[in-house]
Amino acid sequence: MDCLELGLLDIGECLADSPRFRGKVRQFEEYAQALEGAVQGLAKTTKQVQAASADYGSKYAEVVRRVAQISQQSPMADGVVEQHLAEYAGVVAEIERNRTMQSDQLQQILVRPMEALVEAGGLVASVKAARRRTESLQSDYEAQLGRLMGRKATEPALEQQALGVDAAKGLYTSQMQHLSLDYNRLASVKK
Repeated sequence: MDCLELGLLDIGECLADSPRFRGKVRQFEEYAQALEGAVQGLAKTTKQVQAASADYGSKYAEVVRRVAQISQQSPMADGVVEQHLAEYAGVVAEIERNRTMQSDQLQQILVRPMEALVEAGGLVASVKAARRRTESLQSDYEAQLGRLMGRKATEPALEQQALGVDAAKGLYTSQMQHLSLDYNRLASVKK
C-alpha cells in the first residue's frame, strides 16, 4: 500500500497506542521494506543498463570508425561520400554524447538520491533502527508490566515497581513518537 494513501501518522494517536494506530505503523513498516527493495532493484537495473549502454556506445563507435576507414581507403576520391560519412560520424557522436548524458542524469537525479534513502545512515536505515529500539522498549515495558501484575497488592516495593513500569512506558511512548515522526518524514520524501 502506498504511504500517501495511509496519510501521516498522528503523533497524538501514538499516546493512545490503539490497535488502529499499530495497524497504520505496520503498514508504514511494510512500505519502508517495499521501498528499500524497489530502490535496490532500481539501482541494480540502472547499473546493468549503464553497462549495456556503454558497451553499445563503444561498439557503435567502432562501426563508425570502420566505415570512416573504408571511405578513406577508397581508390576513388569522392568528396561527397567523405562529407556524408563525416556528417554521419558527427551525428553518431552527438547521439552518443546525449545517451551518455541521459545515463549520467538518470544516476544523479533519480538513482543516487533514492540510494541515499536506503543506504546506511539514510532515512530507511534510521527508521529500521528506530523500529528495533521501539520493539526493545516495548518488550521491556510489557515485561515490567507483567511482573507488576503478577505481584500481590500487599507486597512491599510495589509502588517502586509501578514507578519503574511508568518510566518504561514513558520511554516506549517517546520512542514510538520518534518512530512515527520518522515514518512521516519517509512519507514526505515520497510526496
